Amino acid sequence: MTEMWEPIDAESIFIKPEPVSVSEAIAKENLDLMVVSDTEEPPPPPKKKRVLTAKQKEALAKGRERVKANREAKLKSSVELKQEQRAEKKEKKAVQLSIKEQRRIDTRKKKEDQIVEDWEKKKYTTLSSMNDMNSYNTLEAYLDTISREDILDKNRLEKKLKNMVGYLQKKIST
Repeated sequence: MTEMWEPIDAESIFIKPEPVSVSEAIAKENLDLMVVSDTEEPPPPPKKKRVLTAKQKEALAKGRERVKANREAKLKSSVELKQEQRAEKKEKKAVQLSIKEQRRIDTRKKKEDQIVEDWEKKKYTTLSSMNDMNSYNTLEAYLDTISREDILDKNRLEKKLKNMVGYLQKKIST
């Protein structure tokens, strides 16, 4: 039982289809859709809403409250954590500032001590150049009246020394 092939007419292959109007094409598509929709199963009816019992509703409400409380606790803890971190940063910054301030104070004190020490050296060098004990005692008494604040302030020191030299010159000349 072998089938025989029938010869095909070559012209039938190259025949162009007749032009179809737009309205006919739309009508044909609608017909095709109607046919397709007839063959498909209708969509299933929507599911009915599940009805909860009073006990289930209570349990659901409790669960929602618990989740809300956990969420709020996390939020509060994150806010508190941020506040603690800010406080720690402030404390750390204050400690750093106090360390810097202490260094500054220490450096200033060293410099002041050096200035006072230099003054003491000059004072005793000058006193050692005195010829007699009376001049030594007089000059030492005047130099001892100069305070640490006077020594650290150049202008005040200069004024005191000028006044002292003027007084001593008057005393010597008379």
